[in-house]
Amino acid sequence: MNDESEEHRTRSESAGVKNMRRRCLWCIGLLAAGVIAGCSCRAQWWHAPVAPLAAIPQPAPLPFPPEPLTVIEKQQVAGPGWHLIGESVEHRPIEATLIGTGPHRVLLIGGIHGDEPEGLPVMEWFVEELQSSLELTAEVSVLVIRNLNPDGTAEGTRTNARGVDLNRNFPAANWSDKAATARMNPGPKPESEPETRVAVEIIRLFRPERFLVMHATRGKPMNNFDGPGQPLARQLSQLNGYMVSDTIGYPTPGSLGSWAGHDLQISGITLELPRGIRPDDAWNQNKAALRQMLIFP
Repeated sequence: MNDESEEHRTRSESAGVKNMRRRCLWCIGLLAAGVIAGCSCRAQWWHAPVAPLAAIPQPAPLPFPPEPLTVIEKQQVAGPGWHLIGESVEHRPIEATLIGTGPHRVLLIGGIHGDEPEGLPVMEWFVEELQSSLELTAEVSVLVIRNLNPDGTAEGTRTNARGVDLNRNFPAANWSDKAATARMNPGPKPESEPETRVAVEIIRLFRPERFLVMHATRGKPMNNFDGPGQPLARQLSQLNGYMVSDTIGYPTPGSLGSWAGHDLQISGITLELPRGIRPDDAWNQNKAALRQMLIFP
């Protein structure tokens, strides 16, 4: 690659970084007017191939709210179906839905590693339950990100389309450019990936009091906690029977838990399902634990 091409590529990537925050907030603003339509899928949607979307035009930036979402702002991602909040490297949609208008804020993420799809149907069914049983969200506002890594899901890979492990790409104090394996590639810098930037922007905007992200493991299923999440993990363990642990057995620099849990001190749960578990079994084992995520003292 010659110097001129390299310089052009660098300018393009820099522009993409600056525009992701604009795109995320613009999409949320459009949702308030009903411009972006939600979409619904059946329980086995994750097995179907996902076609890439066309690039979204870049709008003017919107002001960044100084406070957590108000009731009016919540309507921007609320309502039936899923709403666009960003896009992946290959322009697949990253979608979310917001249920409830209560004072406590909970963030749920259906998946972050594309080769761990076990949690995706569980989160789909939980969203269906919340939307049909509004009493469950009487005291909470639940923001659900459907799937943070749609490219990885489409290809069955842990990483995104650029080979970056999104769960090593968050701007945590312990971020490192050293990868234990190629599957755990942290990327060239924190937030280098559009999927990570969407999650970071949503967390900074929504300011959840607790969060849960679905994973799957070939080891023992567990309620892995970060930050002040141990009491919550113990409550979940009483309901799903999974062990409680503050580690998955190896360091996770630059992970969502390291950043949002340890650095921001949000009660965080990494729910490690058994790898290969049937969707019905995963749901039956964890539906009560997911409901517990919505219960505050």
